[in-house]
Amino acid sequence: MPSDSRDWMVRAKCRTSSTATEFALYVSDNRGGRQAENLARACGGCTTTRECAAYALLDRDNIGGMVWAGIPVPQTPSTRFHRSAIAHLERIADGLSL
Repeated sequence: MPSDSRDWMVRAKCRTSSTATEFALYVSDNRGGRQAENLARACGGCTTTRECAAYALLDRDNIGGMVWAGIPVPQTPSTRFHRSAIAHLERIADGLSL
């Protein structure tokens, strides 16, 4: 499934956010504060989560501090939270549910 193609990006829900408030839902600071709920709402119903996860995994060493397929990826790769986020992205990219 992983591909260098970025055609899916134009269909991604985050790319069609029309206001700064909507786009702010995708910012990942990993400090809690209902972040998981906001991301579920922000990425919920997006038709490109599988492609998004696969694309992120192509460069897994540089995806920290961002949200991919509704999963906030911590900036520090040596943490269990980062490893857990990568595992979630791998499941999504493989078409499996969390």
